[in-house]
Amino acid sequence: MMVTTFALAGAAEAQQESSRTATSNTIGSPVAAIVSSQASPAQHGSASAIGASQQGQPMAQPAAQQPAAAAPRPVAVHKSTAIIPGWSRPLSSQALTIECQKITQTSRIAAAKECYGVMELEVMKFVAYCGGLTIKLRLDDLHYGPVDSITWGLAALRPCPALANSNSTAVQQGSSSPDRRAGAPPGNRFGGSGGSNSPGMNKAQPTTAVSVDNPSRKSLYSICTTTTVARASKGDVLSMDLSPKEDGQPVIMVTLSHNDSVLLRAALPCASIAALQMYPFITVMSGLVVSLQEALTPSPLFTWYSPTSATADIQMADLDTCVKYNTAATTNSNGVSEFHGSTTFTGGRHRWTVQLDNVGQLPGHIFVGLVSTEPSQAPSSSILASAIPTAISSRMLAQGSHAAGQPGAAGPLAAGALGTDAGPGGFTAMPAAQAAAAGPATLVTIAAPGSQRRWGVWVKLPGAPGAAVTAPHHSAVPPRFGDVQLVESVNNHCCITVDLDLVGGYAKLFRNGHLLGQAFTGLAAPISPSLAFLQGTSQHLQAGLVNITKLQQLDLEWNPEACSSDLRVNGRVITKVSEVFGDYSTVLCNYGFISGVHLWLVKVNNLSEPDSIFIGVCRGCMPLDQDPQDLRNRTYYLSNGVIRVGGRRVATNAAAFQKGDIVGVVLDADQGEIVFLRNGIEQGRARGIRGRLYPFVSFDSEQDMITLLGSYTLPLNRTPRTLADMEWDTVSRSADMELSSNCLTATKTSNASPSTVCGTILYNGLGVHEFHVILDSLGPDGIWVGVADPSMDPSKGVGDIGCGWALHSDGDKRWNGREEEFTGGFRNG
Repeated sequence: MMVTTFALAGAAEAQQESSRTATSNTIGSPVAAIVSSQASPAQHGSASAIGASQQGQPMAQPAAQQPAAAAPRPVAVHKSTAIIPGWSRPLSSQALTIECQKITQTSRIAAAKECYGVMELEVMKFVAYCGGLTIKLRLDDLHYGPVDSITWGLAALRPCPALANSNSTAVQQGSSSPDRRAGAPPGNRFGGSGGSNSPGMNKAQPTTAVSVDNPSRKSLYSICTTTTVARASKGDVLSMDLSPKEDGQPVIMVTLSHNDSVLLRAALPCASIAALQMYPFITVMSGLVVSLQEALTPSPLFTWYSPTSATADIQMADLDTCVKYNTAATTNSNGVSEFHGSTTFTGGRHRWTVQLDNVGQLPGHIFVGLVSTEPSQAPSSSILASAIPTAISSRMLAQGSHAAGQPGAAGPLAAGALGTDAGPGGFTAMPAAQAAAAGPATLVTIAAPGSQRRWGVWVKLPGAPGAAVTAPHHSAVPPRFGDVQLVESVNNHCCITVDLDLVGGYAKLFRNGHLLGQAFTGLAAPISPSLAFLQGTSQHLQAGLVNITKLQQLDLEWNPEACSSDLRVNGRVITKVSEVFGDYSTVLCNYGFISGVHLWLVKVNNLSEPDSIFIGVCRGCMPLDQDPQDLRNRTYYLSNGVIRVGGRRVATNAAAFQKGDIVGVVLDADQGEIVFLRNGIEQGRARGIRGRLYPFVSFDSEQDMITLLGSYTLPLNRTPRTLADMEWDTVSRSADMELSSNCLTATKTSNASPSTVCGTILYNGLGVHEFHVILDSLGPDGIWVGVADPSMDPSKGVGDIGCGWALHSDGDKRWNGREEEFTGGFRNG
C-alpha cells in the first residue's frame, strides 16, 4: 500500500544522493493473386506471407529520416533510471566469471569468500517506488555434479544492529507447495526438514561481516537469507520476492523460494532497513552456472514518444524510458516539448515514478502527469523509437483558454493568480510576480476546449548553486493546461510518483514520497502518462522512469536443422570448421519473432579476420551457404563496424567488434525496428524490417567462434500488435502457384492469367486484422493482394466480381471487378 512503500521513499532518495477502432462483419482470408502475361520465368512474380494479426493496431509508420546532426555539445554524464539487472563486478567475488546476466564458478575447489555473486540491483529504491521486486535465478548447469546447499537472499554493505535486536525475522506459516521434481523422498521437501511445510529460519546475521574476495574489498552483512534443504539440480529456480505490507508498522515482506516451495518468509521493519543499501546475492559453488531468469516489478514499464514531433535538442536513453533535453546558449526556442507514455490505462490502479534531474546551471521546468487519450489512439510508439527528426521546429501544446476551476482542484484558485497575457508560442502565461505569490504548490486550472485534458505538476529544478540567472530565465513560467500544480524543488534531483486509481476516478502525485496538494478527481479512462519540458536556452534536463528493464528468459538455441554443414554446433557454441560448402556459413536460432520486444547476447570467442562475422536477423528461408551481403533484405552488424537494416546501410562508423566482445541485439518485432549494441553501448538502429525474424550468425573464416550467452523478452506495458503465423495454403491455390518448403513464398510458374493463392488464416466476425506480404519479385502485370471469401475460385483474380477486395502493385484498388486509382506504385521488396 502507498503508506508502506513511501515510508522508504525519502530514505531511498538520500541513499541515492549519497551513492550517485475500425470494425468489419465480413468473413475472409488473405489472398495474393499473381498475374503475369507473356512473362519470362525471370519475370514471374512472387510474394511472401510474413504474418497476420488477429487483434490489430494501425501499422506503424517508419520513423522520419534524420538530417545530418549538428556538432555535438558537451553534456553531463547520463544517469540511468531504468536499470538492466545484472551481476556486480565490484561486489562479487573475483574468482567468478561474469558474462552479462550469467555468473559461473569455474574452480573445482573454492573458498567461501570466492563464491559470492552479488547483483547490481539496489532493491530498496525499487520496493519504494515500484511497489515491490521479484528476482528469479536459474541454475543453468552443475559441471561437477549436484551441490549440497546454496545460500541466497539479501545482503547489505554495512551492519544493521536495529534489525538484529528486532523481531524482523518472525517466521510465518509457509507454503505447502510440493517439490516439483518427481521422486523427492519424504521429509526432504523444500518446505523444511522432516516433511514440515513451514519455512525455515532466517539464517542472516546482520551485524557480522562476511568476508568477500571482491575488487571493492567491501564486506557483506546478511540481512535475510536461507539455504536449500534438498540438493539443487540443473534447472532449479531460486526466487526472491519483496513486497511492502502494513503489519501494525510498515514492513517489507521477503519470500525466498526453491522452485515453487517457500523456504522463508520474513518481515523486515522499514524503520530498521530504510537507510540500508541491500543487494540480492547467491553463493555460486564449484561448477555452478547461475543466470537471471526473471526480473519484474509491479510498476508499469513503458516508453516515451512524441505525439507529434520533437526538437533537435531531445535525446532518448535507457531504451526510450528516459528523455534528455539539452540546449545550447544560442538556442532560440519557446514552448513545450511533450511526450506521452506508450501505454493507455483503461481501468484498475497503477503507479509509476519519474526521476527528474537538472545537470545544468540554469533552472528548468519538467511536467509529470497524465493526459486523456482516445480509445482509437492505441499507442504505436516503439521501445526503440528514438529516431526523432533533428531539424523540426519547436511545436506547441494546444493553446489553452481560461476556464473556471475544474473538478479535482487541489484548492480554490486565488483571484488574480491567472494571467491574461499570451506568452511565447500562444500559451497563456502567468507573470513571474503573480506565480511567486501563488505559492510553490498552487493549483492552476485551465482547460482547453476540444483538446486533451491533463493533470499533473510542473516541477522547477533550481540548477547549479550560485549560477547567474538572467532575467529571461528567471521570468520563464510554464504554461497552464488542465489541472496543474506548480512546485519548486530545493534540489536538482527529485522523484515524482503518480498514483492513478481509475476505479475511484482520482490521481495523487507525490514528491520524494510526500503528497503534493490534494488528489485530482473526476478522472476517467482512457488515460496515458505524460511528460513535458519547458523549452529554453542552456537547459540540461533529464526525466526517466524509475524501474528495472524487466526481463523474462527466452532460452533461444541454435537450430541444427537450419545450420550450414561447415559449422559445428556444441550447445550454444558455434564454430566454423571447414569451407567445403562455400566461403560463408550461416546458422539460425530455433525460434523466430513476429511480435514483442526481445534481446539476445552473443559473445565473440574468436575472430579470424576483421570482417568475417555477421550477427543479425533474417527470414526463415535465408540460404545457409550464401554471402549475407548479397541478400536484398539483409539486416546485420558486421564485425568491421558496418550495420545494415533491410538492405540499407545505417551505420559505417560503428565500433568494430573483436574477440571477447559481447554483441547485443534488441528486436522490436511489433514496430519492425532493431538496435545493435557492443559491450552494452548502442552502435546503430533503424526501422523497416518485417515478418517472422530469426536471429542468425554468419561466418566467413575458419575457426571463427561465437557463444549465445542469453536471450530475454522485455515485457512492456503497451498494446502489442499480435501477428499470428500465416502461410500460403497448399490446397487453395492455382495449379501454377509454386510454394516454398515453408509455405511462406509463392511463385507463379506459368503465363496463365490469373493465378491466386489463399492464406491459412480465416477472419471471422468483428475486429481489426493485419497481415503483411513482401513483394519479392514483380512481373510485368504485377500482383494483387487483398482479402476474399474462402470459397473463392483460385483460377480467378482477387478483386474480380465476387472475389473480395484487393490492392495492386501499381497502386490501384479493386472491388467486385471495379478498379480505381488509390496510391503510388510498389517495387520489388
